[in-house]
Amino acid sequence: KSVKLYYAGTEAVTRVKDNHHAAMQYISREKPGKTHAADPAYSMLKAKVDAPKNKTIHFDAALPMVKGVNFFWISLEMNENTPLTTKVAGEITEAKVGGKDVVIKNTATPQPWRMGTGVRYAGDDNAAAYRIPGMVTSKKGTLLAVYDVRYNNSADLQEHVDVGLNRSFDGGQTWEPLQIIMDMGEYGGLPEGQNGIGDPAILVDDKTGTIWVVAAWTHGMGNMRAWFNSQAGMEPIETAQLMLVKSEDDGATWSKPINITKQVK
Repeated sequence: KSVKLYYAGTEAVTRVKDNHHAAMQYISREKPGKTHAADPAYSMLKAKVDAPKNKTIHFDAALPMVKGVNFFWISLEMNENTPLTTKVAGEITEAKVGGKDVVIKNTATPQPWRMGTGVRYAGDDNAAAYRIPGMVTSKKGTLLAVYDVRYNNSADLQEHVDVGLNRSFDGGQTWEPLQIIMDMGEYGGLPEGQNGIGDPAILVDDKTGTIWVVAAWTHGMGNMRAWFNSQAGMEPIETAQLMLVKSEDDGATWSKPINITKQVK
């Protein structure tokens, strides 16, 4: 769709000797609504070529640089319907500063990039973050992706977290909307923030076709991290619980959670 050249300023004197490739993260991973494009507070768009017809692209930044390390970076914006089998590669073959050629030193061997589909972004469906992905292919060829739906922030349990699912019927090119498959609600009279369930793993029984998802449910714990607050014992108020759900219709519907803690702990 387009190729863009950004200028991101200079480097801190305390980092110059470490040979960093960026002053900071230019595209946020976790800020809702900020994960699709460069933050203009940290990067300045200096040149752009839409729908390039040639394999060679020339940019003119027309920018006076400052003393020290200066950062430029290039962004490739792909068309949304680009097939996942597509690969792209590129390298900088020439650069001039003040009208003079500069030496280009590659710090890595150029490699082709494969396409990917953004199944979930921070802010989608009113969730702050999505983490801990897992994916399988069902016996019918359906892709099923599970993950934490972290509503309030990107923190681990204990927090308001559910397990979400998306399905793809075309090899990952397009995906169904979010489906919540594990949600402990306000169990025991405690708020959802003290009934988080997450860290899912998914598998397919290759004999029956049944699809299973396992996740950890934490109850109580005062919204502190379960890593330090899950204790000895068997009951939900004492220790994290190991929960299962299953689907026997290729992920369209799911069972209620099954608690197997006392069977395995």
